Order: sequence, then structure tokens, then C-alpha cells
Amino acid sequence: MISTNDMVGASGFGSGFVIGPNLIATNHHVVEEAMRAEVRYRDGTTAKVEGCVAMDEGRDLAILKVESIPSGIRPLKSRRDANTPLGMSVVAIGHPQGFSHTISQGNVNALRRTDELPMTVRKDLDANENTTWIQTDAVISNGSSGGPILDLDGDVIGIATWIIPGEQLGFAVHVSHLVELMAQSRSTQSLILFPLHAPRDHPMIPMEAEVAAIMTQISRRIEEVLVRDLEKTDLDDLHPAKEFVPRFLELAASKPNTRAAFQALFAALQMAATGPESAQPQVERIIRQLRKDHFAEEGMKYVALSLVPVDHDAARAFMKELVQRGQREDTKTCSALALAIHLKKHSSEPLKDAERQQVLRLLEFVIGSRTQAKIEGESLLEIAKSLRYAVEHLTIGVTPPALAAKTTEGQTINLDAKSESVKLVVFSASWCGPSERLYPHLRYYRHLYTEDQLQIIGVYGDDAQTVRQLQQIGKVNWPSISQPSSDGIFESWQVRSLPTIYLIDHEGVIQFVSFGYPGRTLDQEVSKLLNDSAKANIGKVAGGQAMPPIILSNPVPKKAESTPLDNLDADNVPTPKVVLAPKNDSSRNSNVAGRSSSLEASNNAIMRQIERATGPYNPSLVHDARLLDLSGVLNCGLASGNEGMPLDHLNGVPRGEVTMAGVPFQILDQFVQLKGRFRREDYPKSVSVTVDESFDYLFMLNGCKQWQTEGQSFVASVSFVYEDGSKSHCMLKYGEHLTDNWVRGTPRDLLHADVAWTGTNEAIQKRPGWTLALHVMRLKNPRPEAKVKEVIYESSLAGAIAPFVVAMTVADYN
Repeated sequence: MISTNDMVGASGFGSGFVIGPNLIATNHHVVEEAMRAEVRYRDGTTAKVEGCVAMDEGRDLAILKVESIPSGIRPLKSRRDANTPLGMSVVAIGHPQGFSHTISQGNVNALRRTDELPMTVRKDLDANENTTWIQTDAVISNGSSGGPILDLDGDVIGIATWIIPGEQLGFAVHVSHLVELMAQSRSTQSLILFPLHAPRDHPMIPMEAEVAAIMTQISRRIEEVLVRDLEKTDLDDLHPAKEFVPRFLELAASKPNTRAAFQALFAALQMAATGPESAQPQVERIIRQLRKDHFAEEGMKYVALSLVPVDHDAARAFMKELVQRGQREDTKTCSALALAIHLKKHSSEPLKDAERQQVLRLLEFVIGSRTQAKIEGESLLEIAKSLRYAVEHLTIGVTPPALAAKTTEGQTINLDAKSESVKLVVFSASWCGPSERLYPHLRYYRHLYTEDQLQIIGVYGDDAQTVRQLQQIGKVNWPSISQPSSDGIFESWQVRSLPTIYLIDHEGVIQFVSFGYPGRTLDQEVSKLLNDSAKANIGKVAGGQAMPPIILSNPVPKKAESTPLDNLDADNVPTPKVVLAPKNDSSRNSNVAGRSSSLEASNNAIMRQIERATGPYNPSLVHDARLLDLSGVLNCGLASGNEGMPLDHLNGVPRGEVTMAGVPFQILDQFVQLKGRFRREDYPKSVSVTVDESFDYLFMLNGCKQWQTEGQSFVASVSFVYEDGSKSHCMLKYGEHLTDNWVRGTPRDLLHADVAWTGTNEAIQKRPGWTLALHVMRLKNPRPEAKVKEVIYESSLAGAIAPFVVAMTVADYN
């Protein structure tokens, strides 16, 4: 394991392996920002890393020189055969998430050159175009970087380098590139000391001894924090700012007007700026001392950048002062850029005209300076030009760039400045986990709104064949633009992460922007923008169209302001409890037996729907319950679990015909277990249960195994498949529809599920204070008048979450 500390004392770690006398191979990014590094071998011995003998940033490789290697350790050999067959078995060794010396097995799934990767991945990698990457499903995670990927003979075929988050897709740089770098190191025989990319004017280089001593103490303290039970600790108390900001200030006061004082104040500023609120008052004191003693220092531009996250009048005033009176031109330009980013970050969205003009004036100042300065390898000039374009074209309150292309079906799409419909432009890719989580939301919008109300435009980092496959299997059902047509749109819309979402009103003005999976925030923003339109359409329902699904949504508290580079939320307005948004599909009524098409009958149907939607659920109104037959999909023993996973049982749950939470169920000797992404992968992802009934409610006696959702809100879904071939999808949220069946303390009712049964068994008795619990989840049928042919219960593959269901019942509600 390679442990590192950066300029402000933050620690990191990665993997590596011995390739020669006192030589370790790893990824360049593992040590890229290190001020110092140390290697810990498997026998527990450690050695200082002296420096780097060779590095290749474009292929993310580095060869380190260490003080010593324990006797008996033999260097790993590189695979001689350059051929790497697909399907070949491989072994990955590393320290994923800090689990030291983890070994995992997988296969070679593909070999890809950088220029063959999706465009968004290429931009993020910034790798040489001719680099060869080995794609593998062996486990690679944070901490695995730099570890070897071996064939079954123990020879190195690649070095673990990067992953696609949320997917089991890992990539290793091919060992042939390491062999080339080793040859280069033998010819140069040079040693690059840490930090590897030291900017000449950075205030922390070289680090004074007194400051370095405090930095070392910070590293030790962080290591101690990582082994504590964080659930029982106030995280503000753990932040090093509480103890070490005063220590740095004391050092600066004891050595005024020295480099040690400047470094101490800079380190204190970095900590206070990113620390808890309790550290914020120290910022003004630090700024006063920097202005008094160090205003002319060469490294003041880094001070300005450190002030970007600090929402304080003193920070803004000091950055403005640096722009106006800075002693160096690069200090002025860098401070102007920092102030522009700061104002954009801390202003309300949308930017007021005066705020927008101030930001643009600062950026024009930077661009007009023609500065050659760089920050962390990036040109200030290019950053300013990119930000100016974003402020003018890609922020809330402005008109977006042009978008004109042909879809995979040959349809021409042109994003007009003005249109009758609201538009949702979604940048995504098939290989992106957060994009996959977004698609059910978009499909649901297609059920709720007509094309005249909401037009969804999908722009993909995939080729046409891949997008068509997504359409064929039903994941995508909206107009879609694929590569190569999408490449130029990604560029002009500055897409740097997936998914990226723009919600545009009928006047052609951006009203909401999201970088990453937005969850229910997007639902609320779409509903809010279309609310007036949806209300206007209620009259159309009374005219004889089929009743649409009804969305129930609880008002969500207003979120804290997010940064312009993250989710850009407009002011939050509580979502209406009932939103009626009919599809323009009058043919549905002809398929509904026994329903009057008269105006009076339609109005009565609407009133009944609204009463059901707005009234609180009352179990006494449930009647005519019908037990569903799960015998064809049962896959796990209630008392015995499975042959491969005996602990998957629910021993203790009663069997036979039982009533739970007021609902009758038929509990058999087995139940249905679905798979998770990282656990219980041998179970099915989904099951289909025959219904052939019309009903008001579906009740499920269910729960889930594990609680680690990996940040996903929705952990499963239920789809109603109707006799006419249409479908309605319901997303199930962890903590609202279902939860872990092992509960610490007293089980509680959820928003859409009631505690049905509690008990214990021999497994849970080993965990004092825990209870085995099942909930009865209730789901409204969006189309109770239509016959449901089948119900599909599907896992969303949310982290380790593995949903299950013991029994299902449908019933009417009056």
C-alpha cells in the first residue's frame, strides 16, 4: 500500500507492486499531488518513497524509488505474450476502499484504445490517444489504483487505473506501456523529488520545518479519526480545523513576516475555508494578517483561489483588492478569475443582470490580459473563456446553445428558441450507472405528459446501434441523438459529467440544470413548470379521455443552495398533491369494459380518483382481497434459505393464510428474493406474477436485505402490465416503500408501508437490540378500471440492496 500526504496534510492511499531493485510501479495519479509518500509491505514493514524515476501522465503510470524492499520479495514479471485474449481469467490485487491486500478474480471483457472510448470518458481521462486499456469485471475500487492485474501464471498484464462509477467496469492500462516506461527509466537514471509537479510560486513549496511538523500531526490525527465509530461522534469535532487552525495562527504570530508565517496562514485559510462553520470566523482574522504582512507575496494568487468557497464579505473584499492592487499581473488575473467563480457560486439562481455583468467583466479582464499562467496545469485563459460561455449560454435564465440533429429514427430535431412545449434535454450514456437510474423517471414523464406538454430529447455518448438496443428493450422511449452527431452537441453544451440535464421553458429559457442524478428534484421541477398546463388539461379528461395516472408527492423542504457547478435548483415550490396530466390517447376508453363514456360518468370517475388520492389510507376500506399465486417464481426457503446462501432465510415468519396490517396473505414455504448489485447476484433481477384482475391496490409483504444503497434513492420498481399492452411503473424508495428486514430498535411504519410482523430467529439473536420485521407495502393501481395482466417486481441494483417479497395480494378500496 502506498500512503501519501498532500500540501495541506490530507492523506490518500493507493496500490503498487515491486518491479525491480527498490522500484515500485503504480499509477501517476496516486502520487500526483503528494508532498511525501510511504510504502507499507504485506509483512507490515514500511519504507520511505524517495521520488519518481520515470512517469507517463498520458498513460497514468509512475515508477517510484523506495529506500528499501524486504528480503525475499521477488519482482513481478510482465507477461511476455503481448496477446491478451478476450475472456481470459485474471486476478486483481489491491486495497479497494482500504481493505488491504484484497484479491479478486474476473475476466478480460474487452481491449480498447483511448480513441475508441466514449467522448465524455476520453475528456475525463485526458489520456494518450494510442493507450491500450484492458476492460475487466475484476473488483477495482478507490484504493485499487496502481495494483497489478495478473494472468493465472502470476504475470502482470495491466495496472488497475480507473472505473466507471456505479458499474462493475474496471480498466487497467496495458502492461506493454509499463515495459516502455521501464526502458526509459534505465536510460535516463534521473530522480524527480516530491512534489512531482511543483509550481514555482506555490506558497507551500518548499515547506518550512515548523509547518511540516504540524502537517505530520494532522496526518496522524486523520488516521486516528478513520478508525473511530463515526456514528457516535460529532463530525465537526473531528475536523482538524478545530484544533489546527489555532495552532497555525500561533505559529504565524510567533514568526511574523517570514515564509513560515505565510505558509501557516495559507494552511489555516485552507482548513478554515473547507472546515465546519465553527472555523469560519477565523477567516477574517487570517485575511487581516495576510493583507498586513504578505500582500506582495508571489503566491497570493493561490490565496485568492482558496477563498472561492468562503461566502464572507471579507473574502470578497480581499479578492477585489487583489484584482485592483495585486503586486503581480498573474496575481491580478488569477484573483479576477477566483472572484468571478466565487460570485457565480454564491449568487442566487438565476443570476441577476447586475451580477451576471459583474462576472462577465471579471472574465473579460482575464481574457484581455492574455495571461499564460496556469493553475494545476490548466490555462487561466481557457478556464475564463469556458466560464464566460457557460454564463452566457448554459446557466438558469439564459437561452441555451443551438441543438439541431437527426435522431436514430431519422427524425430532425431542432431546439427552437420558442415552442409550445417545455423541453428536457438529457445527456447520458448506456454505460453510466446514474444515467440508468434516471431513465425510469423519463419513461414515467412520457406516461404523464403529452408531446405538446413536454418534449424529451436524449443526447447519448453511445453509437446508434447501442441507442437502438436501449429503445428495443424499452429503457428509452423518447427521441434520441447518438454518436457521431451527439459529439458536437456534447462539446457546445460543455458536458463534463453524466447525466447532465437542462429543463427549458416554452420561451426557450433554461429553468433548471442538474449535473448528475437529480432524484426527486427533477420530478418537482418538471411538475412545477408544467403545473399550469396540467391544470388546464383537466377539462380534457372530462371530455372522454382515459384517466391518467395520479402522482402523489409530499412537499419537500427547501434544499440548501447548491453550487452552480453542481445541481442548480430554482426556488423550491411544494409539488401539488394531485397532478392530472392526460395522455392524448382516446383509444384507451374503448378497451375499458363497463365504463360509461358520458360526460357525467367521466366527471364521477375523476372525483373518485381525487378522493382516493387525497384522502388518507384507511385499512377498513379495503375489501374483496384476492391472493396472488407466487408459486412459479419462489426461489428461497423461508426457513432454510438457499443452498448457496443458507443465511438468506426468514425463519420465524408464520405460514399459511394470515392477516397482516389488515390485509390477508398466503405465505408458503418459500419466498421471492431478487438480486443486488454487489450482493446476492445469483438471484434474478426481476420476476413476473400473473394477476388477470382489475383492482385498486396491490399489497406486498416485503422488505430488503442490507441497507447500503450506494446513494440511490429508488431500490426497486413495480410495473403494472395491462391487458391492452400498456404499462405503468412505480419506483420504490428505500425508507418510504421498503426497508431492511433487520431493524435496530423498534420497527416503524413507513410512508407507504406498515409494520406487519416482528419476531426473531437464531440468526438475529446474535445481534442484541435488533428485530426481524416485515412490512406490508401498498401501491395504488394508476388505472384501477383496467385489467392488469401481470405485475413485474424488479430490483434497481442499488448497491448491496436485495429486495424480496413473501406474498402479494390485490384488493379493491371503497
